[in-house]
Amino acid sequence: MKYLCIGNPTSATNDITTRLAVAKKTINHGLAINTEQEGFYHISLADISILEAETFLEQFDELYFLDQGKETYSSELVYNNTRALLLYIKNWNVKPLKIVKLKSPG
Repeated sequence: MKYLCIGNPTSATNDITTRLAVAKKTINHGLAINTEQEGFYHISLADISILEAETFLEQFDELYFLDQGKETYSSELVYNNTRALLLYIKNWNVKPLKIVKLKSPG
């Protein structure tokens, strides 16, 4: 199976993706560029446009939305586009989706 984590454009997204992969006894392949192998990948909407993301998601079996705080995003636009993509996925039942709640720092 192939899994995609959607989060902010920071190393924290890669770290969380790695933890999820280990829990599923698979591997994190990192940023979703070449997605031919089974395992986990991650993207942010700083890496891909929301329109590209809609078709890009089709190649994954399961999606994980990393519920990271607005302040962790590189810009308000990236944050808002990420939330819009989440609503699209949820409302249209695009793929199985899990929301990963993260603890607030401090």
